[in-house]
Amino acid sequence: MAVSSAKAAERRRIEETDFGAKEFDRNRTMFRRGLINKTTMEAVERRMLDARFGADQAREAIASAQLAYTRAEIAVEIDELDLKTAEIERAALRLAAPFDGVLLGFDPRVGACVSEGELAAENYDPKREAVDVYVLISRLTGTGGVPVARGTEAKVVRGNGESCAGRITWIETEADLESQYVKTTIDLSEDCAPGLYLNEAVEVEMVGATDVFRIPAGALEGNAVYLISPDGLGVEPLEVEIIERGSDHLVVRMFGAAGRSLVVNAQDLRIDGLLDPS
Repeated sequence: MAVSSAKAAERRRIEETDFGAKEFDRNRTMFRRGLINKTTMEAVERRMLDARFGADQAREAIASAQLAYTRAEIAVEIDELDLKTAEIERAALRLAAPFDGVLLGFDPRVGACVSEGELAAENYDPKREAVDVYVLISRLTGTGGVPVARGTEAKVVRGNGESCAGRITWIETEADLESQYVKTTIDLSEDCAPGLYLNEAVEVEMVGATDVFRIPAGALEGNAVYLISPDGLGVEPLEVEIIERGSDHLVVRMFGAAGRSLVVNAQDLRIDGLLDPS
């Protein structure tokens, strides 16, 4: 707008200069003929000079306005570059979840910042739930029972009796020094995983396992039971993993005990019968 106003002022000054020039020529002719005196002629010359000076000022105003306009354009370009830089920096600070899911422990605060390396929130996919379970290292080495490995099918049983199929997808590489248990992870089927709650207590059954037995409660001595030795000449202890306790029975896991005879009382070698996982 400043440039347009300066150009309009210049046009007016040019018109005034042209009019002054014509008036000067007319009055000069009249002065030569003696129709006007010198004082009148000097006044006309003064108006002519003022008109030319005003025209020069108008041209200077145009140049000044054009320079200001150019500076404004440069300032706009600099501001646009600053804006793009700020947008790039903002995009670098924006956190994006790696997948669609549910946020846990997230306190939404607009504009909140998280330092590099800190945990902003936990995100989980309800269709990709997993269960961690600990198994004895003997189950992995194949020394007894059905060996457990990646890909082994499993079944998770909830407290209400509902079950969900799964498969072992990960086995820890280090066993607990004292208990000799190894952590494994079972990925649940997407069909039933959304129905389970986080941190829900469940029971895990290895599909096809032949090492789970129901035995009399009196057969347990400490954390072991006694089986007739393979040569039939004595007994040998076998540590068990208690799965369920009943009023008069136990459901335990024993590796390599299928088909062997269980001793109910190790003192009198009374045999209860052959162990049958069914």
